Amino acid sequence: CLSAGNIPKCLPAIFPNIKKLVVQLMLDERRRINLLVRLLKSCAWLQELELV
Repeated sequence: CLSAGNIPKCLPAIFPNIKKLVVQLMLDERRRINLLVRLLKSCAWLQELELV
């Protein structure tokens, strides 16, 4: 997901959650790292899905 070639494929799948994440970050800064990790994990998961 983080490589330039995969970003266009990955972003549409996670984009619906980005607005929700931003709102949560503004409401509760303590969850920032947890949400960031979750976002990266979902991105990595999508990458694995493409390899199958």
